[in-house]
Amino acid sequence: MAGHSKQQSSQESAQKGIMAMDMADDGIGKIMKDVAATGEALFAQGYKGSDGRGFQALLLAWLERAQFIRDDLANMKANLQETKSKQAQAQVAAGEMINGSGKGQASLLGDKAFGALT
Repeated sequence: MAGHSKQQSSQESAQKGIMAMDMADDGIGKIMKDVAATGEALFAQGYKGSDGRGFQALLLAWLERAQFIRDDLANMKANLQETKSKQAQAQVAAGEMINGSGKGQASLLGDKAFGALT
């Protein structure tokens, strides 16, 4: 039972990580929209010249970095989802081995050896 609990805990941790990645991505996405809207509003109001171009470059650099972070979050989320899936598969396989359904090669050999002894 301890293994089951540990594996379930790992799956729960993976799920919490996935939810955290989603929340972070949503937050960054909202801020990116706000930053882009602020930049557009300032330029529409005439914020131009060298200061305006410098500010625009700063906003674009920030947006690029924010997108890079969002891409990394998506990759980490995919890795967590894969880990969670593999953990679930391992848990099912372990349960089948314990319950005797899905006897593998080792189990069949063990039954054969036990039969030979009796």
